[in-house]
Amino acid sequence: MDILDLYELPTIIQLKSNVPKKEQWKRTIKLKVDKFWKDKTLIESERKSSLKFMNTENFEINKHHQVWKIKHLPRFELRKAIIKTRMITGTYILQADQHKFTPYTVDPTCQLCKTDNEDITHFLTTSPILSTTREKYFLDIRKEITDKITPAKWNCTFMSKTAIVQLLIDCSKYKEVV
Repeated sequence: MDILDLYELPTIIQLKSNVPKKEQWKRTIKLKVDKFWKDKTLIESERKSSLKFMNTENFEINKHHQVWKIKHLPRFELRKAIIKTRMITGTYILQADQHKFTPYTVDPTCQLCKTDNEDITHFLTTSPILSTTREKYFLDIRKEITDKITPAKWNCTFMSKTAIVQLLIDCSKYKEVV
């Protein structure tokens, strides 16, 4: 496949008959290449279960995810951003992931509470061992949101654990709600 076809650019013959100015050509190439990779990334992200918590509605090529939009991150905040990014991209490996990626030699059960499989939903929403830490932060998040929307709308929007995990990991999906 020709690279011009790949990016839906004019053919050599078309370019020869109508030579664009340098700046116009550079803009055209940038727009077409960015569009191609954005479309390809969005299609691929829908197929990847590891990216189910990443909000792709505002996805833009060559722009950082909002998790990185904090200027001059202190070391502790940088570590939190790295962990959050790994959760967003599905590369934060928990017991259930290790169980899948090793020939079922690793036990998927949460090593902290021993009550359920340790996946991202369990880790962030149901592990009893983490409940004190979770409640400390979650109550503030809930109050912040319910100050802007009604408690009924909160209950309707965030009734599933998946929605709660989405809110905690990549809250940009709920920008319109709040």
